[in-house]
Formats: sequence, structure tokens, C-alpha cells
Amino acid sequence: MITLDRHQVYELVDPSCLRNRIADLPDQCWHAWEKALTFSLPATYAHVRSVVIMGMGGSAIGGDLISGLMPFEKGPPVIVLQGYDIPSWVGPDTLAIASSYSGNTEETVAMCQDAIRRGAQVMAITSGGKLAKLSNDYNFPLFNVEYCG
Repeated sequence: MITLDRHQVYELVDPSCLRNRIADLPDQCWHAWEKALTFSLPATYAHVRSVVIMGMGGSAIGGDLISGLMPFEKGPPVIVLQGYDIPSWVGPDTLAIASSYSGNTEETVAMCQDAIRRGAQVMAITSGGKLAKLSNDYNFPLFNVEYCG
């Protein structure tokens, strides 16, 4: 029988050390907050009337949090999109945020490409991959995620 009272068991049942990443979460949040304070969007993004956050799984969780808080703030509506498609109303008055840690999530990349085609105000949150390349190719803001766990 495995008992979690023995520290040696942790390596056996948690070989990726997820427990350490969870324990480090407060520091991760603090560092992300400090970095976000220095990040700014172009002035042309100030006129948006809606926000879509495009991501899958864990990359959409932050969007879910923001979407849940927006009814208490004076700002545009925020909708989280998970899948390949974006609503037909996404266009120049929409801030489209593509969120993917790897930058290669197929669904998120597809939604980002569609938002670019429609002339949305696009930005990406990623550590690299195809989203970083799109940011470079189309010259939209990139919030680079740096995490070594």
C-alpha cells in the first residue's frame, strides 16, 4: 500500500514534479504580474468593443477568470473561445488574444489566423512556436511566457 506520508513516494506517483510547480504558484503569479505591468498594447487597440480569448485547456483558464470578473468592471465583454472557429462578428473592433503555452496548439493557431484575416486587433500570449512566428510576421504584440519548472 502506498502512503503519502513517506516523502519517497512523491517521486514515484509524481515523476514530473507537479507538486513543486503548484507550490511555486504564488511566485509565478507575482512574476507574471510584474511582467504584465511593463507590457502595453498599441494605442490603436484602445477602441475595441469586445474581447475574445482563444485557447484550449489550461491556456484558456486565465480567460475564464477574466470573463467571470468583467461583469464587475467597466469594459468590453470578454468571451473565451475553445475550438477552431471564431464568431462571425469578430473584426476590427475586437481584441483577439491567442493563448497557447507552446504556441503550437492547432485550434488556437487556426483561430488566430482567422482573427488576423478579419482585421481584429490581435495579440498572443505564448512561449514561442507558431503564434510567436505569426506575431513576428504580422507585427502584433506578443506577451512572452517564460516558465522553467
